[in-house]
Amino acid sequence: YLLYIEKSPYRISRFAVPHIVPKNGSAVQTAPSSGAPHISRRPTMISSLPYLDIRVLKRDPKIFIEQLRSACHNIGFFLLRHDIPNNAASRQLVETRRFFDQPLSKKTSICYSKSPSFRGYMRVGVENTSGVTDTREQIEYAAEYEEEKSTVATGR
Repeated sequence: YLLYIEKSPYRISRFAVPHIVPKNGSAVQTAPSSGAPHISRRPTMISSLPYLDIRVLKRDPKIFIEQLRSACHNIGFFLLRHDIPNNAASRQLVETRRFFDQPLSKKTSICYSKSPSFRGYMRVGVENTSGVTDTREQIEYAAEYEEEKSTVATGR
């Protein structure tokens, strides 16, 4: 699985992705254990992953954006070299795996549809992008502020 983490609001997703394979092999997409019977089982060949470096973004945003565009359009995902301390990243991955390894009933107890801010857990197949079912499960979370709670409650 590919774990994907982004900020604001924080989102952690677990994707069913093709495995990287030796040059003489083939890759087959696999689904998360929570199930996604609609995922294609067609073999997908990938010989390398795009590797982006956050330092390039800081140094030359135009180059980074072009690399990001290329990775997203040609492969659909990428690896990112970042400056998050290893111990913080390791703790995040441990907690992420712990969350996603729970039974589905436990994860859905914090379903995003129960949240006025649409934060919480989404199972595989819930989201669609341009009419295509997304093959990921995810959890979205963020700090809550009194002003935000008031805005969500009143709709203003």
